[in-house]
Amino acid sequence: MIGVLIVAALSYAIFTRSSMLSMRQTIDTATAATTNLVGTVSSRTPYHASSTSYYHGPNAACGGAHLPTVRNKFVDMKNHGDLDMDYFPVAVSIQMMEGPGKKLPCDVGPKEGAGYNHVMHVTCGQCIKYTIKSGEKDGHVFGGVVMDTCKHSGNEGWCMSGGKPNKRANKYNHIDVFGPTKTGIQDLIGDNPIGEVEIINCPHKLNDAMYKLADANNPMKGPICNWYYEPPQQGAYGMQKWGCAECH
Repeated sequence: MIGVLIVAALSYAIFTRSSMLSMRQTIDTATAATTNLVGTVSSRTPYHASSTSYYHGPNAACGGAHLPTVRNKFVDMKNHGDLDMDYFPVAVSIQMMEGPGKKLPCDVGPKEGAGYNHVMHVTCGQCIKYTIKSGEKDGHVFGGVVMDTCKHSGNEGWCMSGGKPNKRANKYNHIDVFGPTKTGIQDLIGDNPIGEVEIINCPHKLNDAMYKLADANNPMKGPICNWYYEPPQQGAYGMQKWGCAECH
């Protein structure tokens, strides 16, 4: 009988300590979310965002990817029913990749779940969903794969650094949608629509297609990750799922 009581007391103590730790972790997480540099914040919820489109600079900041090739692959997949919505290569405002003091795709600071308050933190290779909330395409949804960055210098109206809202739309988050022609993008999503952006899981078929397209173990430069051959071909953090090496 005494043994049973001892076991029961120990079980209660362990349960109580576990509950207290769980409560402490919840409090710590909530506290972290109130600071400007957020340590643990989910990006699986929509964030207000602005958008633009671009048609130049095909070699992207994420691994030197050739964006026309990537976009053409997405178009082909959509036409064959392999994707349930239009996907585009996208550049994100540089502050969506920033961590404390780190601003480049090869060295973006905290890899996951860190960034500024009101800013959705992303890495190269992540997929996003954009829901349009303005203009003629209101309600339309499209997908994107983070393949590039929109630097503040030269894009001061749209792409901010340091956790600030932009001047053109007063939004903390901004994506720049890549396509071969201006009309090719605007016919599908409209002209610079305001909306909501969120991180989603990349479709399996999209990841499979990008892995094959990268062909990262081929010593010849490919269209996805081509900074240099280690082997395999080197890309930015987040592109490992496509067989690319991570830059250092």
